[in-house]
Amino acid sequence: MHRGTLLLLPLFVLLTGFGLYQAANYTITEDYSIRFDGSGAEGTFRGLSGTIVFDPNDLASARMDVRLESATIATGNTTKDRHARGEKWFDVERYPYISFVATDFMRDAAGYVAEGELTLHGVRKTVRLPFTLTETAEGGCSRGV
Repeated sequence: MHRGTLLLLPLFVLLTGFGLYQAANYTITEDYSIRFDGSGAEGTFRGLSGTIVFDPNDLASARMDVRLESATIATGNTTKDRHARGEKWFDVERYPYISFVATDFMRDAAGYVAEGELTLHGVRKTVRLPFTLTETAEGGCSRGV
């Protein structure tokens, strides 16, 4: 059995972590954070949870259903954080989670692409998230975009 970390990047380049148990089954644990970097804003989210099934040799059976707590946004600036949690941005009172559900996976020149539905601020949109999967020295894997 392998253990490691996976990083997921929703819409505006979010990075996350997940642990690998077998070639196709991943478990996300509490200690992982999601890193985002966008135009004028960067920081992290915490509270990632969900299920990831991925086998590079069987993309047809891959699936991903993950979510994170939008109120955990941390930019390093308390004023920005408070603003981001407000009604004009994430509106965490009404929309406590950001989720991504993918059922289509494909290879591309740089690695892989997960296609699915991102739900953010009550809006659902089909998005494609490119990622790579690299085995680590510890026998786990890491994921990046």
